[in-house]
Amino acid sequence: IGPNGSGKTTILKILLGLIEPDQGKVEITGREDKYMGYVNTNSRSFFWRISARDNLVFFGRLLNLSEQEINESIQELSECFSISSLLDRPFMLLSSGQMQVFNIVRALLKKPDYLFLDEPTTSLDLSSSNNLIRVLGEIISERNIATIWCSHNFNELSQTCNKFWHVSKK
Repeated sequence: IGPNGSGKTTILKILLGLIEPDQGKVEITGREDKYMGYVNTNSRSFFWRISARDNLVFFGRLLNLSEQEINESIQELSECFSISSLLDRPFMLLSSGQMQVFNIVRALLKKPDYLFLDEPTTSLDLSSSNNLIRVLGEIISERNIATIWCSHNFNELSQTCNKFWHVSKK
């Protein structure tokens, strides 16, 4: 938890190996064979002209999931997050909050060993945010997924997290 510009996103990107630290070293033990799910607030990595379902199928194939695994995962997660009615809608017609939920579903298509959440409730109204926090907390717990959840909102984190680290600006 921490304010804008305190380095929360940077820490996640270093942990994921997306950027190198200026100094020091960060390691996740046994990372070589692990799948890491990452959720940010950017929906630009989706294909806007195809359906939300077709996007998830595409990303499932990139993860080397079988058609059966993809379809079962989409079915289960869309029911959990109450988005089944949105699956066949073109992605570009979804609200930004709905896009964010699909961003989370994409990260969970293949059960991640580690889940990195960077402001996952961005663009969600209060009711949708509370529902997402509840459902995501249940999935993380049931699947025993090690998770790092970055947020500005302590109340959000206190509903799901058991350890906290406050990052402050320099």
